[in-house]
Amino acid sequence: MVTNVVPSWAERRNEMRAPVAIHAQVRGVKFSSGKRVEVTDLSCAGCNLKSMGFAEGDPLWIHFSGLAPIRGTVRWSDERGAGVHFSQRLSRYVVDHISRGR
Repeated sequence: MVTNVVPSWAERRNEMRAPVAIHAQVRGVKFSSGKRVEVTDLSCAGCNLKSMGFAEGDPLWIHFSGLAPIRGTVRWSDERGAGVHFSQRLSRYVVDHISRGR
């Protein structure tokens, strides 16, 4: 018997995400005053948030210390957190800057 298996989000990504442990502030429709979250991985195209309360399709802004807010959309959400796709790709320099906490 053959079954169709849908690959996980990680298997469908075009690029690898670097593991990080940094904090950011998120604003969106559900969190207009902001919500502090932990970012657990990061790439030029998106990141993973270790936080609950997001739903697939939610638009949001992620603010990393020292940078302008980054617009994104929640692509998946579960009890562990949420995956965010950035509206515009970040440069490798910006990803390195965020990853190093500078």
